[in-house]
Amino acid sequence: MDAAALTFDQYLEADAAAQRSAEGKHAFERLQSELGSLPATRQRLAFEMVEAGLKHVAEGVEIGPLASWIRRWSMNVEAGEMNCFIDMVEKLTIQYYESFEEFELSVPELSVPILLSTIWENQPARVAPLVQRLRTYARLVKSDIRIRILDEFAETR
Repeated sequence: MDAAALTFDQYLEADAAAQRSAEGKHAFERLQSELGSLPATRQRLAFEMVEAGLKHVAEGVEIGPLASWIRRWSMNVEAGEMNCFIDMVEKLTIQYYESFEEFELSVPELSVPILLSTIWENQPARVAPLVQRLRTYARLVKSDIRIRILDEFAETR
């Protein structure tokens, strides 16, 4: 597998193979090692993860594990691309927050704080206006769970 041309879907497949067998684990470790010397590829994969999250939300699919990947991989985004990346994460956060009740299995208590933490860790000044926007939406739709999620996030910051 060519690490420089790796897609996020291929990365997920390699991760799954690592969970299934020792051979898959060794292959994944080699892949991780190769990615260590490919910052442009790691950055591209971080953006692909957010794109996958947006696609999941549009399809009504929970993003829980994906939110964790996005947070972890945000460190691979260069400073010059961070505004664009955080714009995408903010868009994902809003879309997920406004629609998670439509998903068959949702874990907003995990996904929303993880996405907000991703923004906070990279551009903290953007969190307060976003949380205010989300609170306004929660009040508009009279959603206690949404308000509680934001309250709990605020307690940790």
